[in-house]
This record gives sequence, structure tokens and C-alpha cells, in this order.
Amino acid sequence: MLKLCARAKFKKKSCLFKLFNVKLCYKIAIGGETMYCRECGEMYFNDKAVICVKCGVEKGKGKKYCPECGNSIPNPKSEVCLSCGVSLKREREIQTTQTSSNPKSKVAAALFAFFLGTIGIHRFYLGYTVLGIIYIVLFILGFLTLGITWIIAGIWAFIEFILILCGVIKDVNGDPLS
Repeated sequence: MLKLCARAKFKKKSCLFKLFNVKLCYKIAIGGETMYCRECGEMYFNDKAVICVKCGVEKGKGKKYCPECGNSIPNPKSEVCLSCGVSLKREREIQTTQTSSNPKSKVAAALFAFFLGTIGIHRFYLGYTVLGIIYIVLFILGFLTLGITWIIAGIWAFIEFILILCGVIKDVNGDPLS
């Protein structure tokens, strides 16, 4: 959906008309999502775009430009854009809720590690399939080594059980367990 807006501080490359020293610009209103690329400051002309066509960064990612006005942000940790006054903290909260839509349970991961840790079920649950397969290989090798690799996998799983309870181990996306 396109809206016509009049603001004094738009970049020249995003403006289509200039009339009486007020720049009339097309502004894309996408239901609270970003209107400018946060990485390069380029305006999104297609509301269905998932990446910026100029820099290739996923929509909503980046910290260099304001998503509302497209002006550069001098400090990436700023909570408010100094040009238009929009809260950048809200944009970061939207990004984190979009990335962590399905948080993993710390209790479930800990129980999997404690009871089924020697076969790596907790690692499959957290999304680490390669480590889960390593656990399964150690479990199968336990039949050939008379249980020596079972002991190794059991100690390893118990250490990871403690690390899960302490919050050190996160899921495959880097999100903390809830």
C-alpha cells in the first residue's frame, strides 16, 4: 500500500517530486514493518519484498539506517532516530520476536539430556543434528567397545545437562532456552 507523504528530511534518491522546497515522497506503509533498508538506507518499493534489492540484506536486518526516514544512525546501539524521533528499540524487539517464534524449553532439553542423553535426543531437540548423530554413533560403538563409549557419551550428556540448566547451551539459532 502506497501513501503520499510530505517530509522535509528525505533523501533525494527516494523522492519523486520536489515542490516549493517540500519534498513529496512515496512512503511504503507495510503494517508496522520497515520502509527503508536498515543496512543501506534504500527505500523498499515492493511491500512483498523479503530482501533489499540493493544490498541483499534480509528485510528488517541491519543497524545503520532508520527504517522510518532512511537517514543514517551514527550509533548502532541508539534507541531513537535523531532525525525523525522513531523508536529503534521497538524495531529491534520486532526483529527478535520474528526470529525466535518458537523458543525451546529448558526443562524439556534438560530432561532429554538427563534421561536420553547417551543417544543425543537433547541435541536433536535443540537443532544440532550433527552432534545428535555423533551421540548415536557413540551409542552404537558401545556395543563393540563393551560400553566404553556409553560411559563417554553418558559423562558428556551429564555435563551438557548441567550446562543446559545453567543456560550456557542455546538452540541452533542462538536463542536462549525458555
